[in-house]
Amino acid sequence: MHINYKDLGQRIKNARKKANLTQAQLAERIGVGNTHISHIETNATIPSLKVIIDIMNELDLSPNELFCDYVESAGPVLKEELAQATGDCDLRELRMIVKSVHFMKGLLRDDGGSDL
Repeated sequence: MHINYKDLGQRIKNARKKANLTQAQLAERIGVGNTHISHIETNATIPSLKVIIDIMNELDLSPNELFCDYVESAGPVLKEELAQATGDCDLRELRMIVKSVHFMKGLLRDDGGSDL
């Protein structure tokens, strides 16, 4: 299994911001340098398992939330991520997104996007 550390870093960054913490504050709380947090969030370094666990504990992240691309039971987490991504969309944008999702779902299911 190959872990996408760019996505992992982005999830950590989103959770940190949701917790209203700066990189320096998170770094201090888990005992690492603030540049280390920056490097994790920007995929410049691969965090150790200990650092990942410390971040999960500090930000109250479940393994499903952090590793949802690799966990079979991550459907609810991915649906929540989609809801957050579209939360600030206006009606026109939502309609376009829904049409796009139906089209992509059709392609993924190999029927040519006939859901439209």
